[in-house]
Amino acid sequence: MNDHTMPQPSEVEKRDGISKIVAIAGIITIVVIFVFFPFVWGNFVNPTSEIYESVPLKELGVITFANKACNTCHTIDGRATIGPSVKDLFGSEGKMADGTTLMVDENYLRQSILEPMAHIVDGYQPVMPIYQGLINTREMDAIIAYIKSLSSK
Repeated sequence: MNDHTMPQPSEVEKRDGISKIVAIAGIITIVVIFVFFPFVWGNFVNPTSEIYESVPLKELGVITFANKACNTCHTIDGRATIGPSVKDLFGSEGKMADGTTLMVDENYLRQSILEPMAHIVDGYQPVMPIYQGLINTREMDAIIAYIKSLSSK
């Protein structure tokens, strides 16, 4: 090696560099998802704005479903993930972990959102966060209207 040749990085150094880039990209993604998007949506449908009151419930439900991160665990296409899908959920009967069967109606949805540990759906872990105090009446009505719109019943 002469004096003008730069030493080449080893494979370990290359992997460490790539790992750092991936970690930084991950942090940026998390900030965008959990800080930027809620900020933008929150300003668009601020509960104190006139726009908020004029948005039809179903459309507000679509926005609230995303804004409150419901779509993180509940799909709208029938696929079960962390939580049950909301497609065709309204009007169905759900089997609970304790063996009981409950009709999925407005009261069930309301209680499941505010007190998710009250009834655990069979086959799922009790991991849903409590939304008591984090969701107002109009947002609750909107989410329920949206879920109803996804049902064929």
